[in-house]
Amino acid sequence: MVEEEGIKGEFVIVGFIDDLEECMRYSQKREFASSLMDSLEAARMSFFKLDPYLKTAEHYAELREKVEDLLTKLLKGCKKGEESDVAKDCARLQSGINSMMSD
Repeated sequence: MVEEEGIKGEFVIVGFIDDLEECMRYSQKREFASSLMDSLEAARMSFFKLDPYLKTAEHYAELREKVEDLLTKLLKGCKKGEESDVAKDCARLQSGINSMMSD
């Protein structure tokens, strides 16, 4: 059962990575600052580094709680071209991811 929950969690992370890649495509299309593009890429890469820290279903649930709404907001901002809001949300997203690695 634990293995099954881990697999489900890994699919969640893949979905988060896909969302960030979509954000990056919109950001590129909207010609956002390169520093913001770098921040989006750093957040995307952080998801790959999370694996050793996510050991239980509760860890995956905590991750979802910390980042899911932010990712939705980030994607909407990228689609609308709201660069300053995207920068703030990206920083908050990175903070949420980092907090998972420090717990």
